[in-house]
Amino acid sequence: MIAVALPRMFVSNLAANDNADAKQAVTLSSMLRGARRAWDDPFLFRIAMWVLLANLISTYFYFEQARIVGDALTDRTARVELFARIDLSVSILTMLAQIFGTARIIERFGLGLTTASLPLAAMFGFLALAIAPTLAVIVAVVVLERAIHFSFSSPAARVLWTVVDEDDKYKAQNVVDTVVYRGGDAASGWFFDALGKGLGMGTAGIAIFTLPLAAAWCLLSFELANRFQGKTSIPGRAPLAPAQGKH
Repeated sequence: MIAVALPRMFVSNLAANDNADAKQAVTLSSMLRGARRAWDDPFLFRIAMWVLLANLISTYFYFEQARIVGDALTDRTARVELFARIDLSVSILTMLAQIFGTARIIERFGLGLTTASLPLAAMFGFLALAIAPTLAVIVAVVVLERAIHFSFSSPAARVLWTVVDEDDKYKAQNVVDTVVYRGGDAASGWFFDALGKGLGMGTAGIAIFTLPLAAAWCLLSFELANRFQGKTSIPGRAPLAPAQGKH
């Protein structure tokens, strides 16, 4: 029995490995095609830029949180407790907002304002840190920024993909969610390191310098919503949100 079973298992493993190699090749090819589509298609390109700016700016707040908390709280236990409270606050606010507010906000105000809620919060955060880069301010900014991201802006941004062709959606979205998103992590590190160490800017200087990026991000949100509405006006598709979402 063993002598009969072993050759079968060996052949099955070889077939499985061949299938895995084929799938890997298809995945690489799909990623390349997705990258090309994200570059060529104006709507997909703007979604990619939205994600890049979102990650770039949110990483700034993450860095500032680590720096300000590290300077204000020298005790490691106190820092861990603070981060735990921040995470708990964000989780509670997100849960309540998603249960009672997300769908209503998108329906009432449209994708434009809902998607732009995160850039607007970022602009508020930059101004607040420029005026008072303190522990209380960074905690309030981080909680607000993360809660808005998870509750409103990110769900609204995901809705943008619903009008993308299925083939483009799964290829380009893979590129945006991996290459662009992770690229934003790397770019943010280089960008803010250059501003801080290279140009000698402090928290207030970097916040003011980066404020126009948040403003461009906000405008991009409304442009994406307008393009979304244009795509939903195609016969057979009904607009998701009322017209007041377009400004």
